[in-house]
Amino acid sequence: MSFPHFPMVSPALAGDADAQGCTEKLPWKREGCQGEMCNCRTGHTLKGETPLYAARSMRSKVIAKLKGGTRLKQRELTIVTLSYGKGVIQKFDGGRVDVTIAAKRNDGHYELCGGRLDEDSDTLQVLQEPKTEDWTKATVPGGQVGWIRTSALRVTESNDCDFDPPAN
Repeated sequence: MSFPHFPMVSPALAGDADAQGCTEKLPWKREGCQGEMCNCRTGHTLKGETPLYAARSMRSKVIAKLKGGTRLKQRELTIVTLSYGKGVIQKFDGGRVDVTIAAKRNDGHYELCGGRLDEDSDTLQVLQEPKTEDWTKATVPGGQVGWIRTSALRVTESNDCDFDPPAN
């Protein structure tokens, strides 16, 4: 039996609800990041003009406007889950398990709650993507510390980077 075009989920990111925290009150904030090369913590520059926020919220006070090309030293990467997604693990034997999706780590890799995925035979059908935000606590030239959206960063490939998302 085959299931066309459903993204596969890394078993390292799939877990039981208690282990992954999908019973957490939203918004759920935790260390981590989404997207390829998200763990590179040095050598980042801003893609374009970016606000530096006082807290992890676009409603918080903007404490500086940073120019594109500004080099930052990141201190803390954070994923904020605003709403959980929904999915179904299609088992090789024809069974199905409903799961909660906490975050999309990168193409086809999700943080799951409520089910286990067998990497060799199961597939995940994503019914609803989770709503998430990525934030980076950064020190800017001059020493000021604040929060920016991680998507504002330009990633420069380096041998010092861990390119895989962390398995929480």
